[in-house]
Amino acid sequence: MQEIPDHLQKNMNILFVGFNPSLVSAQTGHHYANKNNRFWKILYLAGLTPKLFTASEEVKLLQLGYGLTNIVARPTKSAAEITKLEYRLAL
Repeated sequence: MQEIPDHLQKNMNILFVGFNPSLVSAQTGHHYANKNNRFWKILYLAGLTPKLFTASEEVKLLQLGYGLTNIVARPTKSAAEITKLEYRLAL
């Protein structure tokens, strides 16, 4: 499993914060990589991106002033698997 890097820079317009990476994201090393995740489609349909990006193009969001991060780094099948302790340690 790969660590999912944050994509951050100064003066971002939007920071998208996930609970934690999915197992698919951990396998690929990219945010919102599960084919069933609608994140990339929603960004496009909302007019936030000029085209429908894929997870492997996530770094291009920085050029648009958007960033990506997660509260907890540990990948899980479901966010319900994150423990209260993990949330507390993330603060």
